[in-house]
Amino acid sequence: MSEVKDLVLREPDPKKRANLLSIAMTIACRYMDKNVLKDYFKEEMEMLREASIVEEWLEEGVQKGIHQGVLQNAREAVIENLEVHFDVVPTSIVKIIKGIDDPSILKVLHKKAATVNSLEEFKGVVERALS
Repeated sequence: MSEVKDLVLREPDPKKRANLLSIAMTIACRYMDKNVLKDYFKEEMEMLREASIVEEWLEEGVQKGIHQGVLQNAREAVIENLEVHFDVVPTSIVKIIKGIDDPSILKVLHKKAATVNSLEEFKGVVERALS
């Protein structure tokens, strides 16, 4: 591992060096404990943050986090509308709503939760929206 590290650190281009280091660490993760690797490469960790692949992973993680947040807020809004309208929402309906991963369906359900006359009517709306 030290030979690889030495070779990588000799690369004059900082971007290439960061990319090579991220590749070396990715491969090493298959054979070594991650904590050992973090300790071994602790001086190079800042450089790793500049690697193209790490930037892509971070951006992908941020986008997934935003998407999950939007879904969670939309689900909660539907459930809250139902609670305001009907006081108690059956667990079965809550489970269905929490399983929906389409923001556009949740948006429709949010509106319908405020206007339906019964929970049974809302269940029908959900079934039609999911079919």
